[in-house]
Amino acid sequence: MSEAPASKRARGEPAIADLSGLEDEETLADGVAMAVSSSGGRVGLAWVEGQTLFCLESADDTAGPFRHQLLQLAKLHARPAVIYASSKAEGALLEALRKPLLPGTAAAARSTQQGACSGASGAAGQTGASEPDGCFDVRTERSSLFHPRQARALLESVHLRSWPPGLGGRERLHRLNAAMSLSCEQQVCAAGALLALLVREGRLALGGGGWEPGAPVGATAEDESGSGGAAQPGGAAPIELLSIQEVSLDGYLLLDPASQAALQIFSPEEHPAASMGIGGRPKEGFSVFGLLNTCVSPGGRRLLRLWFARPIVNLRVLNDRLDAVDFFSRRPDAVAALRSSLRKVKDAPRILARLQGLQALPDRQDFLALQASLEAMLLLRDALSQLAPAGPEASPMARQEGAAAGWPGDAGQHTSPAAAAAGVAPAGGWEEGTPSSLQAGRQLRQLPQLQHGSGAVGGAPPPAVPSIFFKATAVIGEALVVCHNLIATVIDSSRQAADDGILIRPDVSADLDDLRQAYHSLPDYLTQLVEAELRRIPRELSHGVEQHLWSIVYMPQASVGFLMRLDGGRLAAHLEEALPDYQFAFEGSAGEDYRGVYYNCDLCARLNERYGDLQHRIQDMEHSLACQVIARLAAFAPEIAQAAEAASELDCILALAAAARELNLCRPQLTRSNELVIEGGRHLLTEQLVETFIPNDTAMQATRDRIQVVTGPNFSGKSCYAKQVALITFLAHVGSFVPAASARVGLCDRIFTRVASREAAAVPQSAFMIDLTQVASMLRLGTERSLLIVDEFGKGTLAADGVGLLCATLRHLAALPAPPRVVLCTHFSEVLQPRFLPRSPQLSFLTMQVLVEGQQASGTGQEQQQQQQQAGPSTGSALQAEPQQQLATAELGAARREQLVFLYRLAPGHAAPSFGVHCAQLAGVPALVLERARGVIAAQARGAAITADPAGGHAQRDDAYRALVHQLLQLNVHDHGAVQALLAAVAAATGVAAPGGPAVGPAYGADA
Repeated sequence: MSEAPASKRARGEPAIADLSGLEDEETLADGVAMAVSSSGGRVGLAWVEGQTLFCLESADDTAGPFRHQLLQLAKLHARPAVIYASSKAEGALLEALRKPLLPGTAAAARSTQQGACSGASGAAGQTGASEPDGCFDVRTERSSLFHPRQARALLESVHLRSWPPGLGGRERLHRLNAAMSLSCEQQVCAAGALLALLVREGRLALGGGGWEPGAPVGATAEDESGSGGAAQPGGAAPIELLSIQEVSLDGYLLLDPASQAALQIFSPEEHPAASMGIGGRPKEGFSVFGLLNTCVSPGGRRLLRLWFARPIVNLRVLNDRLDAVDFFSRRPDAVAALRSSLRKVKDAPRILARLQGLQALPDRQDFLALQASLEAMLLLRDALSQLAPAGPEASPMARQEGAAAGWPGDAGQHTSPAAAAAGVAPAGGWEEGTPSSLQAGRQLRQLPQLQHGSGAVGGAPPPAVPSIFFKATAVIGEALVVCHNLIATVIDSSRQAADDGILIRPDVSADLDDLRQAYHSLPDYLTQLVEAELRRIPRELSHGVEQHLWSIVYMPQASVGFLMRLDGGRLAAHLEEALPDYQFAFEGSAGEDYRGVYYNCDLCARLNERYGDLQHRIQDMEHSLACQVIARLAAFAPEIAQAAEAASELDCILALAAAARELNLCRPQLTRSNELVIEGGRHLLTEQLVETFIPNDTAMQATRDRIQVVTGPNFSGKSCYAKQVALITFLAHVGSFVPAASARVGLCDRIFTRVASREAAAVPQSAFMIDLTQVASMLRLGTERSLLIVDEFGKGTLAADGVGLLCATLRHLAALPAPPRVVLCTHFSEVLQPRFLPRSPQLSFLTMQVLVEGQQASGTGQEQQQQQQQAGPSTGSALQAEPQQQLATAELGAARREQLVFLYRLAPGHAAPSFGVHCAQLAGVPALVLERARGVIAAQARGAAITADPAGGHAQRDDAYRALVHQLLQLNVHDHGAVQALLAAVAAATGVAAPGGPAVGPAYGADA
């Protein structure tokens, strides 16, 4: 392919006609174009196929052996013909983008019948092509196109065909945010840059105008006149697309950042010095990851964070992780021994990369850290070999047979060709899923995977032995022994060598040993030379010599070298005549290290010629030998990286095993059936903060009870229950044990939450609009495999509007042929009435139990609700008012008795009162406010008008004013005494001075 057009395009100039590039341009015109933006550990991708824009953003490891796995998976699924990146992108990112997929991967992707992206059957392009050498065509473009502001402004000019014409700027912005999250900055950067480039290439046409990518872009907003016209970049017409789809790659369970924050998956806390601009790394706060992250190695901590950031749905890999966690959770002594070795495992790939990049003399500590890591990994391999269960499946012969069957390197014999690619999953989603983290990012070896519950398959080990045993023994091999012995043979690790600044061991190089011998014997030799110099002075001229201390010193500064030093002053005149070759150099001050008088002489010149660069020669030779060691170690970099991956995975498994034992977690049963059954479920974080946690059960079958409507009082644990269901589902897809007595979890593709309204600066939205956007995403993107957590949806607007939106949402979900799993918590009692929400086998109504004095421990008000439903329809006003009056009456009685106990127990039934007054009392609201609230509740229950509080100040003033009015009506205006008495009464009642005082007239008039 000709490079001229590409280079011109990279600078934003028109391409020069070149027939050699015509074929590539035709391929680009028909293929898939992709743009990538990466920053802060997150990667945003966007690609266009036809007239549809697909985009996603996810966390991605940008360093270490697991770097840029998401890119490899996206390249396999989208098969782009060209990939655009910023000209300021890191070299590692560009290298990962250019890197070809393994042989056979493309064929496997083309043979897959199912779409590559969930929710977007056409997202996996089959027409993509790569360069002849297998590398992808990666083109760098101006970084300004990937700037968030520039990309955002261009996206605001997009118009979808399903949108009505004439949308205003704000309406367009809200619709765009509903189609794709504008809070995901990297996703916005990639999508905006891609659209700009496709417009420039002519693949996307504007409706009119001549805006050029890179030109100033105007903000999209309604003009002040309120005309409602949509402002476009530079006055150009909008970019018309068929649709925008925010997708998740197959094989991963997707959680958006808002859901991660709502469930407290991560909770980074800034360093205290960050507020002062000094810097400092953030630390993990109280979160699910922080609670389970007890990894002892740097690679393990990064890998576990990656597991939590990108849960998977590969049933085989998840069961393999669970097998390993189950195995080690039963052996705490073995876990302690293995973790003591893992603590010595540093980041070996990074250390080796740092050694390769050094220009100066390498640090001996890096060599020793690498040596200790290699030694610790070899000890891990031996410990795992001894720990493996006895039997044929764990014997060396079985491992050799497994290697012959294709464990170490035959990537296509017993695993799918797509799974053999580095960090990619076959597009079959639920059947194949995502490769294990150890396989992700690897292009040299494919290790065995377990087929859970089916015995040995294709030479793989039986499920009784976790595959981490075979992974570790397959990659921690003789290459690490060679590297360890090489470092131990060449690098001097003794303390004396550290004190002397020696890097290379003796007997490694004879020339180096000779130089060192000469260097170490130099002090004695110099002493002999000083004595010889003193003998040059004739005996008759030697008087005064004893006044000086003679020595030869070496100064490594440039053009100085060896000098004769005399302590005690300069040479006398007769000594200078006896030593004519002595030339005065300089004299040091008394307070300096170089005090004394320094001379150049013939002896010093000969020493400079012979020994002047001795120290530099030693350092240069050590540097040369160290570089040879680094070069030999670099040849084993893939093996070291694979061994580090295995150690990191083992560290993650041991951390999860320790958590399972310490936190009383159980192994979940993962299944492909679409169900969720939990017994004794607990909230992992909440139970750490309370003395006693009340567990609850969850039952969502494949064909019924998929939508749980949870009602109950405030402070009764509804939100905690909803979050614990989501957390148990999430942890099961990480491969961790879960906080429950037992759990059967069907595979899930996405977890949605509407729990907390997180305002974002990206889109100016009210809290209620944020809630609506989240629910709209659930309805648009949710599938039968999704889990929806909705807490108090409908608040923030009029009660009638909120009830209508909530009931309509529930009715829509219940009417689906295969609805998602839903846990919805609400205080709207209208959802209990069939005329608002028709009953469905998919709906189940639950309530949180409370114990009220004189009543049973059940949902208070449940019997009244059931009686009302059995009574049949009545007049509209009565049907709507009676439930509220009954709940208000029950709440008033409980509030006055104030004998209320929350049981935090979930049970079938309907809403109990909210007990808001009781919760206000627990929160410390003043007693006067509570009493007034009870009065309002009582009036509402009777259907009476709400009057002023008799004990309040307003009622007393009303009585006083009423008496004044009565006195005024009976007043004889001709009676001066009566008038003065009335004025005095008014002054006493209002606090205003009588006539004749200051400001009586205006104040009296105002009160009247």
